[in-house]
Amino acid sequence: MGSFLFRCRILFLGVLACMVLSSIGKGQLGKFLGNPSWPSGSHRLDVQAALKTATGLTYDGVLGCAKDSAGNLWLSARRPSDGKFTTPHKLFRLDKSGKVTGSFDQPVVTKASAWGIRDLAYDGSRFLYGGVEISVSGGRVFAFDTKNGVWNASKDFLIPPKLTFSTIRALAFDPNGDGGKGSLWASDWDGPVIEFSRLGKVLRTFPGIQENCFGAAYHPVRKTIWFFGQGGYSSPQWRSWVVARELDPSTGKASGLMVLGDSFPFARTFGGKAGGMEFFFQGTTLGLLMVQQAESDHVIQIQGRFDSKASSGGRCLLAGGPAIVGNSNFKMLLVGGKPGFALLMVGLKETNLSVGLPAFATGSRLFVDLNFGFLGGVLPVLGGVATAPAPIPLLNTLKAVDLVFQWVEIPLVNNQPSFPFLSSKAGVFSIYGG
Repeated sequence: MGSFLFRCRILFLGVLACMVLSSIGKGQLGKFLGNPSWPSGSHRLDVQAALKTATGLTYDGVLGCAKDSAGNLWLSARRPSDGKFTTPHKLFRLDKSGKVTGSFDQPVVTKASAWGIRDLAYDGSRFLYGGVEISVSGGRVFAFDTKNGVWNASKDFLIPPKLTFSTIRALAFDPNGDGGKGSLWASDWDGPVIEFSRLGKVLRTFPGIQENCFGAAYHPVRKTIWFFGQGGYSSPQWRSWVVARELDPSTGKASGLMVLGDSFPFARTFGGKAGGMEFFFQGTTLGLLMVQQAESDHVIQIQGRFDSKASSGGRCLLAGGPAIVGNSNFKMLLVGGKPGFALLMVGLKETNLSVGLPAFATGSRLFVDLNFGFLGGVLPVLGGVATAPAPIPLLNTLKAVDLVFQWVEIPLVNNQPSFPFLSSKAGVFSIYGG
């Protein structure tokens, strides 16, 4: 076996020797995404302060967030803490700079709720959706028309009867759901995950994947659903972080991808409390928007891309907890690989180099610039999966390091390495500080 691995390395190095690599920019899942229009270009916006400036009132229960196609930020907010149930909860619109440009009462029935609408879900073009306690809403998820600035009952979703949870708390709109008509995914704290149609038909039900779940979002590139909450990790290093985890809707299981929110070390709870979340595009960059209720309620922006462009082989995933300094259980995975072996490549810069026959299968691309990286081990692919343990040392110098990784799949013919090789998609991520 040793000679086989050596031959694989030599074969692969020979292929790379004749290639010229060029680097391009990249975006990491989990890397903070600054907004040039926010104060100091920060990735954080103190939305509680923005609402106070605009209204003179303290809205200390900002729950849901979304960005529309024009770049406006939408927030669902609990009424000011005046002890009255006559004051309406609000939906606010903020422009790209974070200035309040619109204020809308939530549907009148939501006055009976202590919190009002929780997480927001955007359909990608026009409508926002939001839910409250099912007993308060009359069994509906409310629809808001962002173009006309009105609640539109004809676009409401009916909630399936006899759910095991009582509040539509975490919410995501799937444009591909229900045969392309659009569906909603919902959960509530530690309850199950459900997908349902506009007419209230349950389409899928899965166990929840994230403890204390409060937010959900649809990933428009990976076509997966993310759930946002707190807890579920035994290490004291990140026990109190707010965490988003990806659910693969084809299997109903957590994929292993996760991101951490901002730390907010001075909040009463380290990391604050998780609110709503939503993916959005900032130009061509995919971002992830997250509400964190800390010393003041904030909206956080994180870069949301993980997979690079299509290639000929499998996909990259992460496992063993978040990419955080000191995580000795961290792993890099190949999933959907061909039987044989796979060679791991890891680097600090990304390329986008098309390669093909005879060395690589048609459609192959190389994404790791090995001028700024290295070759990892050659590992067996078992059941379509190759696993590379990648413990992250507890070193401050690793904080905010960006990594790109990819696998070259080496098929076996008569127990010998054989051309053409295949190249997986690439994974890109940023290491957290802890």
